[in-house]
Amino acid sequence: MREIGNKASAVYPLMALAGLLLEGGELDTAAQFYAESLSIREQIGDKKGCSETLDGIASCALAQRDLAAAHAAAQRGLRLRQELGDSHIGFDLIGCAAISAAAADWAAAVRLSAVAERERNAAGLVWVRALAQQHASTLAAARAAVGATTFERLWTAADLLSLADAVALVLARSSPFLPQEPP
Repeated sequence: MREIGNKASAVYPLMALAGLLLEGGELDTAAQFYAESLSIREQIGDKKGCSETLDGIASCALAQRDLAAAHAAAQRGLRLRQELGDSHIGFDLIGCAAISAAAADWAAAVRLSAVAERERNAAGLVWVRALAQQHASTLAAARAAVGATTFERLWTAADLLSLADAVALVLARSSPFLPQEPP
């Protein structure tokens, strides 16, 4: 039991360092720390912690422009949050929207962003700075890519997309590389 406690206590500094390294652009080292954190969390059976670590892994892979790895980590994290009934599952859509934007799948990027924002507003939650910046960057890139009119049409269409449908959209994709539908 003591060994599990020691491992669990090691995760928090690893995650904090990984986040700082990611922000500082030390992507390879950040990826190593995230991987170590995930390994520990898997060993101790911390599924919620695994989902949080997978968010970091997805962000790191996205920063490295490894869209396949980012997509796989994001999907795995979403599945865990869905399995746990985690109320913060909408936050994961911010990263999924950024992955879609990096793949030039603007329709998915806008729709996922809209659902994430709607869920945040409904819950009265505040995003941490990094999430808010990622969200703003995704929206700016999407608006620039598709134009204001198409952007507004996609954003409005997302009103019909439930959180469960948005999550299903991400989980159903085998790859982030090809847009699933035209904007």
